[in-house]
Amino acid sequence: MAMPPIGLYLASTLIEWPGRVCASVVLQGCNFRCPFCHSREFVPVGKPSKEINIEDVLMDIRMRRDWTDAVVVSGGEPSIHGGLAELLESFKHAGLLVKLDTNGSNPATLERLLSEGLVDLVALDVKAPLDERYEKASGIKVNVDNVRRSIEILKGRPQAQEFRTTYVPGLHGEAEAEAIAQELAGASMYYVQGFVPRNTLDEKYLDIRQFGVEELTRFAEIAAPHISRVELRGEGVVFENGLRVS
Repeated sequence: MAMPPIGLYLASTLIEWPGRVCASVVLQGCNFRCPFCHSREFVPVGKPSKEINIEDVLMDIRMRRDWTDAVVVSGGEPSIHGGLAELLESFKHAGLLVKLDTNGSNPATLERLLSEGLVDLVALDVKAPLDERYEKASGIKVNVDNVRRSIEILKGRPQAQEFRTTYVPGLHGEAEAEAIAQELAGASMYYVQGFVPRNTLDEKYLDIRQFGVEELTRFAEIAAPHISRVELRGEGVVFENGLRVS
């Protein structure tokens, strides 16, 4: 089966997986059309403007193996590609841990990858509460039951899960934070992150303001009673077991 199209390769990143030095592989194509997406160039399905050869990626990773712990595979949406398992297997054969970023729309694929040991950590991006509000955040009509199933699959693997939501003015507020947290109740890790108006799929979102740290901290505080650990990404705000610890 053909390997998924790679639109971007970064040899080293320290922010994708805390405590690990990772390579980053961004796949071309997504089944969502989130208007606030800041990776608009990787949304169209098909060949990227400059496709990167998987053999070149693997060769570079092998050269850096002494100081590279893992690879993060994102997109786009990786799970839309039939050759995803083969791609991840090639990284496992290179001796790397694998983190997968996904929107959770393909739970059967997610379950297969986890059961076959091809993924060590999954970051699931929860766009909004799992109701009629999801369509506005995702830009398309979504089967939210599939997203809910993916959430439940990850809840059963506390060491392999990471949930996150990008909070966008006009799409998210305190009510949405509470509804999302209730869906994630019992999860071990949830990141609250603020929308940045940059390179957005819908150019109208370039003019939308950002939430301030106090507002984002409030969203994290709302989620904290439901989830073991909640972090406001990049701001050092952490809640554990419902209590703020930093």
